[in-house]
Amino acid sequence: MRIAMRLVADAYDALARGDAGPLLVLIPAGIEWRIVGPASRPHGIVCRTPVDVQKYFGDLFSSERITSFEPDDFIDMGEQIVVIGFVASATESTGELFNSQWVHIFDVQDGLRTRWSDFLDSSVPIALDVLPLASSAPSPRTRAT
Repeated sequence: MRIAMRLVADAYDALARGDAGPLLVLIPAGIEWRIVGPASRPHGIVCRTPVDVQKYFGDLFSSERITSFEPDDFIDMGEQIVVIGFVASATESTGELFNSQWVHIFDVQDGLRTRWSDFLDSSVPIALDVLPLASSAPSPRTRAT
């Protein structure tokens, strides 16, 4: 297994155990850790330091209870790894459940994760009443929990 793929796979193994530590150790200052989506999504941010990423995980885990986190497909493109998966979660404030498919893109250079991008199903903020839209179509790939 290539170094980049091993680093990414190890990060998901640690996250599955609820441990973000191994992920944080391999994040350099100057990282671009981007959660892409509507500006109204509470966690739509860009982190530039390991401290910022640690704060992101703290905020995420205090506002959402993740009930399922499944990286399904890993695509090895050398120093870039694409991971496609699924998350089921509930908001801590209301208990409302939601599901989303996601895509994560990692860039790895010299054994460090230098860029990470997270793309979520854009219907998630609508389901959480974060975006006040009159109507929306459900995601065709949303799974039942």
